[in-house]
Amino acid sequence: MPPRKPKQVDPEVLRKQFEDWQLTKEYQLWGTLYHMRSDFPANLSETTSDISEGWQRYHDTLSQLCVELKIKPKKPFFHDYIRTGFFIQEFREGSPEEGVYLVYGKKFVIKRESRNACQKVRNNFIAIWKKVEELVNLDESNFQKTRKEMIAALKEFNTRLLEHIKSKAHDEATELLEFQLSPLESLLKSNIKWKAMYEACNYDEDRVFVNGFREKALSDKFCDDLDLCLRIMYEYCKLRPGITTPEIQARRILNKFRYEGWRKNKVESYYIEPLWNEFYLFTSNLGKLFAMGKDYWKLPLEDNKGLKEDLIRVIDKEIIAEYLLGTPLRRDQINFLFDVLYLIFKSKKEARQILLLQENPDAKMIDIVIPRLTIFKTIQHMAKVLARKEEDKANAKEETKREDQPKEQLPPTREADRMAGTNRTDFSKTHTSFKLNSSIEEKSPDQLEDEEAAKYGRLFLWKDYMSPGSRDALLKMTKELGRINEAVHMDIEDYIIALALPSSAQGVAKSSTFMMKKGGEREKSLEKKGRIVITSIVENRPPFLWNDPKILEEEHKFRETAKPQEAYIDRRVEKFSEGLRDLAEDLRKTEHGRWKILVERTIEVLRSLPVPEEHSQLK
Repeated sequence: MPPRKPKQVDPEVLRKQFEDWQLTKEYQLWGTLYHMRSDFPANLSETTSDISEGWQRYHDTLSQLCVELKIKPKKPFFHDYIRTGFFIQEFREGSPEEGVYLVYGKKFVIKRESRNACQKVRNNFIAIWKKVEELVNLDESNFQKTRKEMIAALKEFNTRLLEHIKSKAHDEATELLEFQLSPLESLLKSNIKWKAMYEACNYDEDRVFVNGFREKALSDKFCDDLDLCLRIMYEYCKLRPGITTPEIQARRILNKFRYEGWRKNKVESYYIEPLWNEFYLFTSNLGKLFAMGKDYWKLPLEDNKGLKEDLIRVIDKEIIAEYLLGTPLRRDQINFLFDVLYLIFKSKKEARQILLLQENPDAKMIDIVIPRLTIFKTIQHMAKVLARKEEDKANAKEETKREDQPKEQLPPTREADRMAGTNRTDFSKTHTSFKLNSSIEEKSPDQLEDEEAAKYGRLFLWKDYMSPGSRDALLKMTKELGRINEAVHMDIEDYIIALALPSSAQGVAKSSTFMMKKGGEREKSLEKKGRIVITSIVENRPPFLWNDPKILEEEHKFRETAKPQEAYIDRRVEKFSEGLRDLAEDLRKTEHGRWKILVERTIEVLRSLPVPEEHSQLK
């Protein structure tokens, strides 16, 4: 018997049915699902390993479509159920064993029936997803067939989802999912607690962290969680190729925010403030991610795009801040160099312009002036540190002498008091001393050096920039500097800075003529625009006048015409300058790359400062 021919339906009737169907709620829900597709990954398929970012509203609309099609959902379309269907894939983390998943070094075993149940949920969900895509291609000729296929797909998905839950596949997959999400979840929770305390009461008027017990406990937990996430993203997600985990530690970041007075320090604020801004934005976005819920937390961790971008920005700023300010020694070095370069910055307009050149830096300024001036100020600094130590020793010796002197004792009023006073031993002091000594931990040389630096000032600033024998050479130079008058110290400083000035400025100084007058006054003749200008300047400096107290009391102003070598006839300044040149070359060449970076980063800070007034006697 031949097959029966399909019943022919009037095209006009089909068109009318299609138009009527377009007015139904079923069609509207279908259209809503279609437009939602743009909010989710376009490449969604059976091989997608995870779905996140607010899928619940899609599942709710799908459930409403089932109700409209008279399909009663056997289980609610919760995102947790459907997500675990995608999360279990046949091969994950490169495990060679079937059904075995290695996650962060821990082994999970998922049974075959559970894997099959997950796969069926995943395949049926994708079948519905593809059917929704066909909405734009529907017309009166194919809408009924596609609608029947959608109903069948929804029924199948409803059945497979129930099997997925009953077979314990969902529970096993949930355990694996939560284990992978646990580092991020722990970080988000600890961030909320730590940041809430900080925002509420844990900073002073300068927004500096207060070291309280609770703050330390919360910050330690936050740091541990952040370090774990960083390690996971480095080892498994390749967050930043070429950077190893130990270079970035959360505690190092927080410690920089605890530096005393960093916001008022021009150098430290220049490099810590950007780090603080990026870190604060990072912690704020962590709070937002926590509020959004687990449905928005992606796996692997690197797929959390906002988290990754925030971390990379924090890392970029932290690498710079750690390199320049990560230890007390580094802080002292860049702060000291800033003070040295600021002398050039405020000395004269021409010197400042040469110093701040961004393109084609002046070789004389970089290779001669900055190293020599740095060494000269280092020698002055070391002399002051040594003087403080000597003063402290003298005071301690004087205190010891006073303690050794016999004190007048009052006679006891009673015999019992006399006996008690002669035989009593102060056990409390002995016991206390024993307890303190037993609890003291041996400190490293660097810790002892930092403690001494906090008390007197750091004696040797450039131990990791200069050769091993340079410390002794610098100490020898401090003795030579002691034989030079303090006013001549200022002349040496000015003379070094003037080396960078252009030949035209030096030419004016050389063409100047000086004539001595009584009382230490001289006349200076300068040729300006074809006419002679006579000015009188009181010379209260060596070699014209020695030990004038006003020189040291008044603010030092740059003198382009300073000639320190003329102060002494025994050439002690020239000999000092020779040692200065050798040590400057040592500083510049021993760690040339690091020294260059330090100078460039310090000059970068100076470029951000407002231009000061001119500091020169000769305007």
